[in-house]
Amino acid sequence: LAFLLPAAVYLLMNVLTVYAARLLPPPTFQLLANTKILCTAVAAKLIMARDLAFAQWAALVVLTVGVAIGQWQGGTSDVLDAS
Repeated sequence: LAFLLPAAVYLLMNVLTVYAARLLPPPTFQLLANTKILCTAVAAKLIMARDLAFAQWAALVVLTVGVAIGQWQGGTSDVLDAS
């Protein structure tokens, strides 16, 4: 019974994730998913006073920027169109 609320929140998040994945193009969905990871790290720092190493912050930023660049470059593969 103690896990009822976390399980319900987890279920709701999964349902919303599947719904968003159906509505959004894959690069946009991936960018939002990575932004969620970055926001969770910031919230952990601000709310729970949890420290992350510099390398962890750098990895989060590189991950988010990399996906943003991938989306900015079009998000579709021109290799498939060439055949």
